Amino acid sequence: MKSLCSICSIDMAITISQLNKTLTREIKKECKRNKIADLHPTQGKALFLLKEKGCLRLSDLANELSLTKPTVTVLVKKLETEDYITRKTCSDDKRCNRIELTDTGKEILNTFLEVGDKINRQLFQGLSKEEKINCIDTLQKMIDNY
Repeated sequence: MKSLCSICSIDMAITISQLNKTLTREIKKECKRNKIADLHPTQGKALFLLKEKGCLRLSDLANELSLTKPTVTVLVKKLETEDYITRKTCSDDKRCNRIELTDTGKEILNTFLEVGDKINRQLFQGLSKEEKINCIDTLQKMIDNY
């Protein structure tokens, strides 16, 4: 017989996985509706980080996104092809590139943030402010465990 703890762990993992799939699907659907269907949620997060933190090195962006450098290299190439970002050589190390948002990237990000706001309103509908904070804090603690 399975212990209550292992059942809870399985249920939690399944619920989190379902939430991830649902949110990704809804974000993609809203992006398509807002004519930014070519923007994947991870790319949107990258644009957001560049807006918040300014110019970043590829390795710093990889760390912020919790992705490998090769994965972020592919992501950056796609964003560069769409003219959402630009690369600039670091002044202190010519082997290093810094990535920054273009004006087009800023416009796309604004639309992406509007999509995010809509998704969040729906996601947290019916929850009190305290429940929202507790939910986010709990999920972050779970992420930090890894």
